[in-house]
Amino acid sequence: MAMRLFFVLVTVAGSGYLLYTDRGDRKVTIAALAASSFGFLLQLNMISLHMRYARTVVWAAIAVCAGMVWMRENAKTPATVAAGMVFVSALTVALSLRMLH
Repeated sequence: MAMRLFFVLVTVAGSGYLLYTDRGDRKVTIAALAASSFGFLLQLNMISLHMRYARTVVWAAIAVCAGMVWMRENAKTPATVAAGMVFVSALTVALSLRMLH
């Protein structure tokens, strides 16, 4: 629980930073922030979805959006933040699908 809460806070903070620093097309960055915020609400049990893999789908969406931002960024710091978001969300997806056990 604590690890996932930390990971979701990393993605929310990272997507907020990317939204703040991005000057171009912000559609993917806004999608990453929305998915991260939705995942944060799911993690805090403020929203409950009665689907088996709802959190995994949200983490996969965060990974895809962050990966798209990572490929698009030319500056070093935003690309590093996006890469960290991809790593965190992909690790969480792999853990929830029991690929790393």
